[in-house]
Amino acid sequence: MRRHNPKQYHFIQWLLLGRRPELLSRTHPKQPSGRNGAVDGGAFASCHGSISNCNLVGNYASYGSGIYDCYGSISNCIIWQNGAGIRQQIENCSTPVYSCIEDWNDTGIGNISTDPCFVSMGYWQDMGTYWQWVDDGSDYHLQSEVGRWDPNRNEWVADANTSRCIDAGDPNSDWTAELWPHGKRINMGAFGGTPQASMSPSSVGNRADLNNDDLVDYTDLMVLTGKWLREDILLREDLSRDGLTNCIDYAIFANEWFWEQ
Repeated sequence: MRRHNPKQYHFIQWLLLGRRPELLSRTHPKQPSGRNGAVDGGAFASCHGSISNCNLVGNYASYGSGIYDCYGSISNCIIWQNGAGIRQQIENCSTPVYSCIEDWNDTGIGNISTDPCFVSMGYWQDMGTYWQWVDDGSDYHLQSEVGRWDPNRNEWVADANTSRCIDAGDPNSDWTAELWPHGKRINMGAFGGTPQASMSPSSVGNRADLNNDDLVDYTDLMVLTGKWLREDILLREDLSRDGLTNCIDYAIFANEWFWEQ
């Protein structure tokens, strides 16, 4: 299972209906009983397949507010702010790897517990007798000083901070859909491994190396001309990142001709 967005936390419904469900109300009482949230696993429960590149945020259950009783592989995920009052991100699960998990002090290769630095995130609001998750207008892209995608403006913008989740995913995961600068390593979170992945501070690679073979040559030229005058967002061939593949991109490409890593 992949690409679990916080606004799609009722994942089974999403799979069965084949559409993106609306944000459901998420509340739980001050003395959790499971009546206003899932009993087991607010995001996933008894799921034994692969869970990768998911944002699991703002869920609640009596046991394992994030994930409960899942023994498949868990990797490249951001698991944060699940459960209010007492946080409980993961319970009775296989050991995650290369994931950002709030308050995590257990084992697992590549795991971190620092703030993922989302652009904006929902929060638990104390309503007196219960907690309410408020998620209006949140943006779960990772902040990056180099550039991150703004879906409201449909353009790349720069932030004051850079998330440690960038270039921190499993080094064996496929990163090649991420646009340069990509660090040649997948990001954690729902946008890791996609064209919307926040940009890396690493300069490894080259934006004109369109097939990621560490050489800018005729093969890359064929890739570029294959999208000539294509007007679209998030194209790797759009080297200037202005939404159109044209002579500006060709000039950038020509300047990198025969570059080799």
